[in-house]
Amino acid sequence: MIDETDQHTAHAAADTDRSTGVGTEVEVRSDFSGRWVPGFSVAESKPEGLRLRRKSDLHVLPAWFPTEQVRPLS
Repeated sequence: MIDETDQHTAHAAADTDRSTGVGTEVEVRSDFSGRWVPGFSVAESKPEGLRLRRKSDLHVLPAWFPTEQVRPLS
């Protein structure tokens, strides 16, 4: 049985695969709350994941984010 979280994550991963070029505004799934957090854009994209830029101060975050944790802002 697939719960709503799994369905949502699968849908988000499909959205991410379609449109996460550099500059795309995105939301990131929080490891703490499980909620989607806006305020980022894609700074760099590689097969292993994405590097994100925080919109508030334009700082590029040092971590790579798996594509399933990022979705285009709708």
